Amino acid sequence: MIVGNTDPRLMYNISASLRALFFRLKDLIARYPVLVAAIYLASVGNFAFWNKFTDVVAGSLLERVGFTVAFYLLIILLTVFLLQIFRFKYVTKPVLIFVLIASAFASYFMNNYGIMIDTSMIHNVLETDSSETGDLLTMGMLFHVLVFGILPAAVIYKTRIVYLSPVRQLARNSAFALLTLVAISGNILLFSSDYASFFRNHHHVRYLVNPINYIYSIGKVSALALKDQNTTPIPIGLDAHRAKIVAHSNRQSLIVMVVGETARAMNFSLNGYQRITNPVLANEDIINFSNFYSCGTSTHVSLPCMFSKFDREHYDEELAKRYEKLPDVLQHAGIEVLWRDNNSGCKGVCKNVPRENMAHLHLDDLCTDSECYDETMLVNLRKIVQSKDGDIVIILHQKGSHGPAYYLRHPKQFQVFTPECTSNELTNCQPQEIINAYDNTILYTDHFLGKVISLLKAESGRLDTAMLYVSDHGESLGEHNVYLHGLPYMIAPEEQKHVPFIAWFSDDFLKNNHLDKTCLQQQASKPYSHDNLFHSVLGLTHVSTSIYDPTQDIFNSCQIQLISTDKASATL
Repeated sequence: MIVGNTDPRLMYNISASLRALFFRLKDLIARYPVLVAAIYLASVGNFAFWNKFTDVVAGSLLERVGFTVAFYLLIILLTVFLLQIFRFKYVTKPVLIFVLIASAFASYFMNNYGIMIDTSMIHNVLETDSSETGDLLTMGMLFHVLVFGILPAAVIYKTRIVYLSPVRQLARNSAFALLTLVAISGNILLFSSDYASFFRNHHHVRYLVNPINYIYSIGKVSALALKDQNTTPIPIGLDAHRAKIVAHSNRQSLIVMVVGETARAMNFSLNGYQRITNPVLANEDIINFSNFYSCGTSTHVSLPCMFSKFDREHYDEELAKRYEKLPDVLQHAGIEVLWRDNNSGCKGVCKNVPRENMAHLHLDDLCTDSECYDETMLVNLRKIVQSKDGDIVIILHQKGSHGPAYYLRHPKQFQVFTPECTSNELTNCQPQEIINAYDNTILYTDHFLGKVISLLKAESGRLDTAMLYVSDHGESLGEHNVYLHGLPYMIAPEEQKHVPFIAWFSDDFLKNNHLDKTCLQQQASKPYSHDNLFHSVLGLTHVSTSIYDPTQDIFNSCQIQLISTDKASATL
């Protein structure tokens, strides 16, 4: 047998070529570190964007190719323009290292979960607690960040970058930025009709452009934070007081509002889901509002929005922060409010009311090493209720169905639908395993709400009791290759916006508040949303204030109208 020998000259030539290429790359990085990083990010860090772009870009083959090249150059130019201002000694390397690693994180989540990065998503990142952070850490993510972030960052770190004197460097940076701006303008002018058409029809795709998306969003969030740093919320409802109604008993009322987390209506058997995920609630005398929608697709947006006086159409984060929320108005009217949290905080809603964080207790039967189940919010709650004399509104903020580690959101005995995805890396699980794990969280929420109703029944001998349950937003479980939540509302799928809303009232609550239950059942299929919550709670608690809008009160049209004693006397 003849064995061929490798030509040593060929091996030497290949080795020499690779060394030359490596030194050429190092020379380019040394002279143009920002440009090289921008080209790398536009090419490697934007898989999610290019996948979406190629799906939606229109025109002939030649037109699509031309516009694709133009957009590729635009991403490079915009990245250079943003980063060139940091082209100074002792500044360039830290900034580029941060951007490369941050972009690797961003590309991983956009590639694997189908998310987009806007200001809402940046807020979610900043407000994520240690438990939620742990859910997101996976081997796949770490490997991705190592290969596409840390290794390129290491090359930047090891390269000796060429700098000029500070004055000359400033002049060079200014000239380079000006040239880049001219090139950006020329690019946009040459393809103005293509850009106009693209952004008119697919403007949310810009939230996939890495790193422009998170750099812009971080800047906007930071600017808002600085602006709001010393802002005191403007009081609302200072005229709030309890309105007297005829034949109302002297009994006090207790309303428990349960704010769900990441529960979508389509997985509730109460709404026709083929699995029995609500066995407890199905046996309770509830009113299920099946056509209810959230005002956001993330907790950061939905939670302040649902407790705000603004509806979704007029809701603006900056504007809403300037005003008090529903719990404040209830307090102005003399109602005691308590907020109990098993999530990552109330996003400013409970700032001025008594609040308790139940997420980090150490209860053997209700807590694990990393978190607690939602039932911890019921610990000693009845004692608290019995110690109060007036009307009470208690708000319980669930951990609920928060992903991606759905399997951690429920105790073992609620692992009913199997096999269950027991990984926080959803791409490692079969689609049905993900759905099974999620449905088990809904089953546990059903159990939790049953416990709340049991507590209210136990107190109904002396109090008029009621429960309202509404989720903050829904969840995507892989439909259309999208997972989790947080997409911009205009393009978010139904799964992220259609949420459950359930009401339960004791017989005495209905009687003493003159509510017609048959009417409520008939109203339950009508379209409602978080926009109605603010006014509906004010109506249920009989808070009279100029900011109350009865047309937005879900329960107002089913309140039996009685002639007051004062009016009857006047008539006589």
